[in-house]
Amino acid sequence: MGRKGVIRSVVVAFLLGLCLPAAAEGLLEKNPELGRQLREGLQLLYRYDLDQAERVFTRMVEDYPDRPIGYAHLGGIFWWKALLDKRNKQLARSFEKYTTQAIDKGQALVEKDAEDFYAWLYVAAAYANRSRFKVTITRSYLGAPATEL
Repeated sequence: MGRKGVIRSVVVAFLLGLCLPAAAEGLLEKNPELGRQLREGLQLLYRYDLDQAERVFTRMVEDYPDRPIGYAHLGGIFWWKALLDKRNKQLARSFEKYTTQAIDKGQALVEKDAEDFYAWLYVAAAYANRSRFKVTITRSYLGAPATEL
């Protein structure tokens, strides 16, 4: 790729970067309750109130079963819980269940709309959670990069 190709790629990436925040805001503007639940759940996570956050994200899954957001955050909650009890197989199963659901729900949305920012974001987050789980819980350092991307 020559200099013009590199410049063209940088310009396209810059323009896409300008569009992505607008797309992200669109979902929450269209679904203000989803945005409220997301903020509430994240605030609880930041305070490390995992049980209350789990309730909020479970409600999100019930209210928005086709969106990957709630599933990805539930997977993250079970990762945090598994850090405290690494031998608990039920926590590992719950983590994998919600992580897989986040990926499946997100990929289904991407197939319908390849420009769905939040679908891409939470598919990526779910894969990142899976890698983090493999490294910190199962100590599968070589398995972490092989998360089926």
